[in-house]
Amino acid sequence: MKIIIVEDEPAIARGIAKLLTITYKDIIILDVCLNGSEGMMSILKNQPDLVFTDIRMPVMDGLEMIRQIHEKNFFPQFVILTVYAEFEYARTTMNLGVKDYLLKPISIEPLRKIIDSSQKQISKTTRILQEDYLKRIISFNNRETSDKNPLLACNCTFMILFTGSLCNNIYTETILHSPLQPASREQIQKLENTFQVSIIVLAGRHYNECIYAVIAPCSSTMDLDDIAQNIYSLHDNSEETLNLVISNTCTDGRELFSIRQEAYLYALFHIRFGCSRIFHIKSETDTNIAPSPEIRQICSNLGEYIKRQKISDCLRSMTGFWNKNKVTQFQLVTDLHYFFSTLEQLPIQSHGQLISNIDEIIGSCQTYSDLEKTILDEVNQYLGYADDFARRDQQTLAKQVKEWLDENFTTQITYKIFQDLFNLNEKYISTLFKAEYNITPSRYVGELRLNMAKNLMQNNPEIRVKDVAELVGFTDYFYFSRVFKSHEGITPSQYIKVLMQDDVFRDFEKIPPLVEFSLQKQLRT
Repeated sequence: MKIIIVEDEPAIARGIAKLLTITYKDIIILDVCLNGSEGMMSILKNQPDLVFTDIRMPVMDGLEMIRQIHEKNFFPQFVILTVYAEFEYARTTMNLGVKDYLLKPISIEPLRKIIDSSQKQISKTTRILQEDYLKRIISFNNRETSDKNPLLACNCTFMILFTGSLCNNIYTETILHSPLQPASREQIQKLENTFQVSIIVLAGRHYNECIYAVIAPCSSTMDLDDIAQNIYSLHDNSEETLNLVISNTCTDGRELFSIRQEAYLYALFHIRFGCSRIFHIKSETDTNIAPSPEIRQICSNLGEYIKRQKISDCLRSMTGFWNKNKVTQFQLVTDLHYFFSTLEQLPIQSHGQLISNIDEIIGSCQTYSDLEKTILDEVNQYLGYADDFARRDQQTLAKQVKEWLDENFTTQITYKIFQDLFNLNEKYISTLFKAEYNITPSRYVGELRLNMAKNLMQNNPEIRVKDVAELVGFTDYFYFSRVFKSHEGITPSQYIKVLMQDDVFRDFEKIPPLVEFSLQKQLRT
């Protein structure tokens, strides 16, 4: 804690400084000033956390000093030093934002209570400022370099957690899984107490990503491996693969954006499909973007495989190679692009188009067995070999799925729901839906939600963005903001500002019945 003492009696000032430095090792006395004018200049220059000030001083008294500092939009905590005769007068200063007062002569116990209370308040305020700063820079890719950066005197390390595949499809969350749920506040506090650090949880770029910002003073050290292992264990389960990448440590908050981007890029090139692990980023990064020679060789026989209608043999060879060599997800994407491109170039009769979003294929699979089956379904549909589809009324089924989505898109949707409702594999449903409507269920749900969100904001510009996100089915406000910005080019908050500037008025008749009751309830409160 950084402290300035403003007191015209040097003996009292020295006594306070001695008491503080003897009792608290982490307190720094920045300056001792003899009047309010000196105090104001020193406070504005050094920006302390706490100021002890006398009331009656030459040149400028303590109250005028506080007023002028507040006019400069700086608000440290102030403690008034007063004698008993000025007690009632001192109490009137509380409306100036003065934290507390001390009666002269100063005794240790009242001083200790004030310091302990101030430290708790400063810690709470600092955490709020740090969290806000991180969210603005990380969540919204803001390259801000503010002089008031609350992380300038700290070491900050990002621990980025991914479940399943590292998918770039922003709509995948709406249909595949719920967003990765971060650790509870109680769990975070336990880790903070154990390792003597601050841990701030941030929403990631994607539905299946969560960021833990681990912060400590530059003077302290962090056991990053142990912290990472504990965070990892809070999320580890047998249902999905789990990867955690530990970023480089940032000693200047202005570098946070580049540190985050560096960690994400490293993860993109090093996460291995179907594998779980914890890893530090390294200086060297394998950025090979060429298809594997083995995959090239397998694809060279595609014409023969197709002629004999043995695509499954080709896919089995490819997935066998990938599994044996534990290839990175990036390499997997590269190889699949090569496979689909080779297939489309063959002189064969096709039925429609191959799926272009490789991320969507990989994101829907947990194992190589799932991956092989998903690709085979896609290829069979493309070649007209999908006998399973022929036995059903595809158009009717796709229509049933669409009708159900239209009525339930604000709820949390998983493919398991489709399996229970239609008794059909999720991969088949996605393929059928896209073949009929030229859009995947994921993207369709995403567009329904965004359209409703815009409708809500257009008809009620005063509604909170957080409430809009919840009403349309997003469980995470920041994730909703990123999806909205990706689709519309601006954040929901900016969208509302534009609406208000354009003098757009509410029209409750336009609000869908599905959310009318919830919205009216929100407006009443």
